[in-house]
Amino acid sequence: LTSIGDKTSLISALSKGADDFLIKPAMEEELQLRIENGMRLLRQQSQDELILALAKLSEYRSDETGFHLERVQLYTHLLAIDLADNCPELKITHTIAEEIAKVSPLHDIGKVAIPDSILHKPGKLTTDEFEIMKSHAMIGGSILEEIFLKYKSPYLQIAFELTAYHHEKYNGTGYPSQLVGEKIPVAARIMALADVYDALTSKRCYKKSFTHEAAKEIILEERGKHFDPKIVDSFVRQENEWNSIRNKYQD
Repeated sequence: LTSIGDKTSLISALSKGADDFLIKPAMEEELQLRIENGMRLLRQQSQDELILALAKLSEYRSDETGFHLERVQLYTHLLAIDLADNCPELKITHTIAEEIAKVSPLHDIGKVAIPDSILHKPGKLTTDEFEIMKSHAMIGGSILEEIFLKYKSPYLQIAFELTAYHHEKYNGTGYPSQLVGEKIPVAARIMALADVYDALTSKRCYKKSFTHEAAKEIILEERGKHFDPKIVDSFVRQENEWNSIRNKYQD
């Protein structure tokens, strides 16, 4: 709050860390709005930090290290923004696209409940072990659904859908609910492709990483099977950006 109104002084204040400014005398309504805007930005920052902290917790316990969370967040952002621009029938606004990307690091939060002996097993899982591993989707969904029911935030609804259903497949052969086609929430359909691409192009203790071209071929083969055709088409439209992200954020 200042009585100095010249441009140089205001720029100086901002450069020293001020987030906003008001020139006296200020109207009460303007002051209230500026305070509310500041509080909203603070809450937004806190939400983002909480999401990343929770996501890092699940990543710490799994075999996915390095830049996995950063990559999938960038991949989901590319898909969601492109679909918002090119597929109006999906009803994804830019606001929704940003929220999908923001919560995408939470997709495997349910892995915090999976035993280390299964999470870190170097070989193939047994049938019983795989059933336990699959439960992470609904465990994570249940955690986020409980939080959503308490706080009713739209981004938490998206986080629940994305976490609970990102292992569903477009043809109904996925888990946990064998949802088919557009019965699968769009955020989960987006997450499914981003997660699989990152898994394919990342090295694990039990496999080598695939090249971008090899991963692309697998994704194209799964168009209409594992993946929503519209989302595969979005991936193809932007494949150079995906490859750039993969190269920039290597583990």
